[in-house]
Amino acid sequence: MQPIYQPAAGPPPSTPNRPGRGGLIAIVAATALISAGLGTAIGAIVVKSTSSTDAAALQPANGAGAPATTEDTHAQDVAVCSKYAIINATIPNPDTKGMDLLPAAAALENALAENPHASESVRHAIRGVIDTFYSAMAGYGKVRPRGLAEVPPKYEPESAGAAYQQAWTVCRLDQ
Repeated sequence: MQPIYQPAAGPPPSTPNRPGRGGLIAIVAATALISAGLGTAIGAIVVKSTSSTDAAALQPANGAGAPATTEDTHAQDVAVCSKYAIINATIPNPDTKGMDLLPAAAALENALAENPHASESVRHAIRGVIDTFYSAMAGYGKVRPRGLAEVPPKYEPESAGAAYQQAWTVCRLDQ
């Protein structure tokens, strides 16, 4: 019996290419790139306008360079103590390594830098907490003095407790 279909002599015919498919891919790629560029530009504009508003909010209302008013000092005390309360509630307890404390120390340092007119008592108390965090981190990391690097005082639980209590009291977190 002979097969019904007789193949033609020579190589099999190739399938025809779809016309315009390469153009469609190019259009989709161009659209994606344009969308990404526009999204980046819009995001940058929004961030820039928001950060200039935030910067204006951080400036004292009484003018640049003028001494801080009682209201300015109180507002900055609230900002620093609020960050301390959040950090205090979220850091691991007990801490077991330096990385448990590093983000907290950095955030508190930023809070002090962002609020230069916070009262001296709040600044001193929060600085004590930061110093305690660095003492603990140095102990966890077995940091030793060398070159220009100095090691903070050795971490002592009693002095750490006193620093935490002072910040707690000054920020009135016991109320």
